Amino acid sequence: IDEAYALALPVLTVETTSSTEMVLEKEHGWVCKNDQNSLNEALCSILKNEQDLVKMKEQLKKNVLDNKVASEAFDMLVEEK
Repeated sequence: IDEAYALALPVLTVETTSSTEMVLEKEHGWVCKNDQNSLNEALCSILKNEQDLVKMKEQLKKNVLDNKVASEAFDMLVEEK
C-alpha cells in the first residue's frame, strides 16, 4: 500500500485489520470484502467510473513525500548518544 502511495497509484484491497485505516481514511483507494465476487465488482466499478479513478490519481500526485521528519527524528536519536 505504501509503495503504491509513493508512486501515486490508487489501491484496491480487501478488508483487513489495517486496510480501512491505511486506504479509506487516507483516501488512497478502495476496500472491498474479501471474496472474489466482491473484488470483481469493485474492480469493474472502478474501471467504469474513470473520472473517479483519474481524480484519485490526481489527488495522490499532490502528496508530498519526503523523509525530513524521519531524518530529523533519527538525527535527534544519534545526537542523544
